[in-house]
Amino acid sequence: MIPFPEPTAPAGSRTEVFLRYLDYFRESMVDKVSALAEPELRRSRLPSGWTPLELLKHLRHVELRWIEWGFQGRDVADPWATAATTAGTSPRRKPGRTWWRRCGRRAPTPARW
Repeated sequence: MIPFPEPTAPAGSRTEVFLRYLDYFRESMVDKVSALAEPELRRSRLPSGWTPLELLKHLRHVELRWIEWGFQGRDVADPWATAATTAGTSPRRKPGRTWWRRCGRRAPTPARW
């Protein structure tokens, strides 16, 4: 588990501070979702009907759209993709931690902010 980034910890830039927070919250999501049993990944307890797996997929799309495409300027096949246009891309069985972390992998390209 990544420790919570202290706001007073030295950082080279504001970008580094924001990326530390992003890493922390992504890792927190990975830990929480990885601890769920297979049936819990696909069962919602929310009025929206979203499952933990769908939430993780949504967070990946948001990060892809805003961080990688919007801020880093990376080529992304479809930066406006939604869950509806990428249906079926979630794993059929409980993914391992590698799959979860790959959802948040950043490119070496520096962010433009």
